[in-house]
Amino acid sequence: MPCCGQGLTISELHCSEEEMQSLEARFGNDVGVDYEAFLQVVEPSPAPQWRYADRLKELRITNDKPPLPELYAADSVDALLQKIKTKVRSVTVRSRRLP
Repeated sequence: MPCCGQGLTISELHCSEEEMQSLEARFGNDVGVDYEAFLQVVEPSPAPQWRYADRLKELRITNDKPPLPELYAADSVDALLQKIKTKVRSVTVRSRRLP
């Protein structure tokens, strides 16, 4: 399998014939060389961290916060009634527009 030797030579990784044969025996396959397996041995990638449970905890903490205070709170009965009337009109107008 000369392609394994070419790849190592291009990468400037020089090895003896015995080392080359052992590499070809270990990582060789029907197509050529299994470079992914070779790279996992040479430079293993870290295992992915599953953060699903942590993310759910963060979302629950965020969603459990109390609602914000009302910006324009009614300070008298008349203002409160006016606010209710405005809300009822907007809901009524929207429901009349629907088919």
